[in-house]
Amino acid sequence: MQPFLNGGFIDSGHSKRRSPLIFLTSMVIGISAGLMRSVTSVALAGLLICLSFGVATLLSSSAPSLMWLVVAIAGYNVGLINLVLGMLLVQRLRAA
Repeated sequence: MQPFLNGGFIDSGHSKRRSPLIFLTSMVIGISAGLMRSVTSVALAGLLICLSFGVATLLSSSAPSLMWLVVAIAGYNVGLINLVLGMLLVQRLRAA
């Protein structure tokens, strides 16, 4: 553990383990929002991801890296794209 000037500690070994978890969680949020088939729910879910990052930045003693927001937004978009491709695949398999 490395001490900070403000008395807090950072564990450098755990930051790499969080990245896939954040990506998968936001991917599931993207799939869930897309299943609602509402543009409002898709936009609101994306906005809430950004809003939760902003709240975490304000309330945290050490600001989270902007990389985590980029990973979350990328996972959200991948979830939406996977949903669209999955629905297209199911539609084509039913037609065949």
